[in-house]
Amino acid sequence: MANTDKTWTEAQIDRHLHLWEHRHGPDSPEAGIVRQLRAEAQKAQGWRPISTAPRDGTKIMVISVVDGVWYAPDVAWFDEASGRFENGEDYLSWPLTYWMPNTALPYHTGDTP
Repeated sequence: MANTDKTWTEAQIDRHLHLWEHRHGPDSPEAGIVRQLRAEAQKAQGWRPISTAPRDGTKIMVISVVDGVWYAPDVAWFDEASGRFENGEDYLSWPLTYWMPNTALPYHTGDTP
């Protein structure tokens, strides 16, 4: 089925990058353009590859993208003793793919605006 809204899913980007790298090599200008577009899309959203996440206990937002589906984000931090991310209730065992700084939520007084 064609994607008519002019946006690409993560899976579509991965597939095109794989095809360009296979046809033209990973150092080809075409593959570089696809990688650049992916990086710009992630930067615009604020999400960064999980490999760049802080490992010092800083609370961050984490998310998993599996088969092009973005799963609900969670607040987590890296537990040095276990070598895994945790969220205060459990160690996160699903494959984390991206992170972003944990921005403070707006303060709510209980009054409706």
